Amino acid sequence: SSLPTLQVCSPNSSSSIGPSGFVASMLNFAIGGAAVSGFANVYRYNRDAWMTDVQVTQNRRLQKQNVLLSQVDMFRQDIRDHTGAFSQKQGSYIVVVTLIIGMM
Repeated sequence: SSLPTLQVCSPNSSSSIGPSGFVASMLNFAIGGAAVSGFANVYRYNRDAWMTDVQVTQNRRLQKQNVLLSQVDMFRQDIRDHTGAFSQKQGSYIVVVTLIIGMM
């Protein structure tokens, strides 16, 4: 029982592929498929790593912005405290100066 041969349509060659040539071509096809599959896995892994990196960078920027906004709020509260203390001190001075002037 012999296997049929497959004719290759090539303008430069009139050879035929026998059973061993068919197996070799199928093996080459399988190896090529494995390479493409491996490349796809590497691509997916690299894309996942890139997406994770993007999310981490965005979270870091957001955290930095929140820290800066908190710092600005603390500065504003410090200014409110200082102006409040100054106003209270000036109010006390006004009372004392009014009493001194009233005694004259």
